[in-house]
Amino acid sequence: MRKSPYLTELRHGVLNHRTVPEPPSGSTVFTLTRRTLIGALTGQLDAAAALADGTIAVTGDPTVVGRLVEVLAPVDPDFAIVTP
Repeated sequence: MRKSPYLTELRHGVLNHRTVPEPPSGSTVFTLTRRTLIGALTGQLDAAAALADGTIAVTGDPTVVGRLVEVLAPVDPDFAIVTP
């Protein structure tokens, strides 16, 4: 079963995503699992190594994911989402 692609955009400091029927022309397309994406964005996975070994497949400009990771704040596992 083919899943619909997600279009992810960073605009004005906000990361948004939505499903689209097809990626827009000229887009960089990354093919990866959810677990791989989370690992790359949180620093648990070396994105460059994952690109090199094929864990992340790319069509287009592979430097896009690196630029995205550079603008993300470090993850704080003790961040209190809900406080009393």
